[in-house]
Amino acid sequence: MWLPLVAALIAGVLGAAGVIAGQLVNARRESKRWQVERSAKTLDYWRDTKLKAYSDLVGVLHRWNELFFRHVNWPADGLLVVQDHVLAEMDQLAKDLDFVMAGVYLVGSREVQTLSEEVGALLRRCGESPAGRESSHFPAHTRVARAGSVA
Repeated sequence: MWLPLVAALIAGVLGAAGVIAGQLVNARRESKRWQVERSAKTLDYWRDTKLKAYSDLVGVLHRWNELFFRHVNWPADGLLVVQDHVLAEMDQLAKDLDFVMAGVYLVGSREVQTLSEEVGALLRRCGESPAGRESSHFPAHTRVARAGSVA
């Protein structure tokens, strides 16, 4: 009489232990899947952030390139002629460059940071006032003048 009752009780306890063990395994598996998914989302976020910072930098550099080569005259006599409105646009592009460089400093590699700093310094010198424009990146015979002051 006691034997069927004990057997049923043991079967119930073992069944409950099996259900609990299954739930623990499932919870561990779900936790690991969630961690992997969260890690992938984090990697995607930083990849997208880095891509945006780099594309913003390239966009500003491209706009600078278009402005400089479309509006700056460099005749054979070495007199670099820049119109006043171009200097104003260069000033705005220098501000835009500072803004996008903040993103590059946050997510960019050390090599990209160094190269973009060097390019930024060169471009900022191009946008300086004509008196300060005789810098080492121009040939020694180069003189700079505003468009209206060329004699």
